[in-house]
Amino acid sequence: MDFDFLFYTYTGLLAFYTLIGLFFWRRTNAAYRIMVVNIAFAMLTEVTAWLVVTKHWMENNFVIFMPYMCGSFVLYMFFFKLNTRDRLLHIVSWCTAVFMPLFMLLNYFVLQDPGRYASNVLVLGSVFLIGACLRTLYLTMKNADEVSIYEKNGFWMSTLILIHYTLLVLYFSFVNYRTDNLLDQSTDYIIEISFRYLNVLFYLALNLIFIKELLFSPQPGEQKQEV
Repeated sequence: MDFDFLFYTYTGLLAFYTLIGLFFWRRTNAAYRIMVVNIAFAMLTEVTAWLVVTKHWMENNFVIFMPYMCGSFVLYMFFFKLNTRDRLLHIVSWCTAVFMPLFMLLNYFVLQDPGRYASNVLVLGSVFLIGACLRTLYLTMKNADEVSIYEKNGFWMSTLILIHYTLLVLYFSFVNYRTDNLLDQSTDYIIEISFRYLNVLFYLALNLIFIKELLFSPQPGEQKQEV
């Protein structure tokens, strides 16, 4: 598979998630509505970043991805906050919403050159997000005697995002290094193709979890048990 095919595949998965989310908007709860917005944000960013590079409007698309990363982390945090109703996540998500945009601006104007990939923003946002995943997993296992852990979407979402963003930190932390120190073509190809396969698997799993949420979520008027 070449890069373009994989790009079209995971962008199509983003579009599918967005369309399904909009079509079943009234059926989803507040947490999954935030996730739909987040996925739509990711789709628009991916398409814009692809255009600016293929049309040679910019030398790289780092500037395009920086506000997306910042906003995506904030949306993810509010997803976990609404999906768990946990007071600690409630506090941390609001702190993230205030602190992450400020840190993004600080990183852009002071810490990292505008032409560099904002790896500092990614690492900090991932710390918040990985912490939210671990907190959600803890709450899920704590209440496992009430509802089977495997029946809770919070468990699957947290596990998926935890694995995905842990791997992304490893990948993006070396983007600037790879830009400055060109690797041999075969090594660079393996890294890039692996990253795109990771995206395809991640968005495919997100779609499956979302469909499960739609199929097995309570009808209006029924009480849904939080993790």
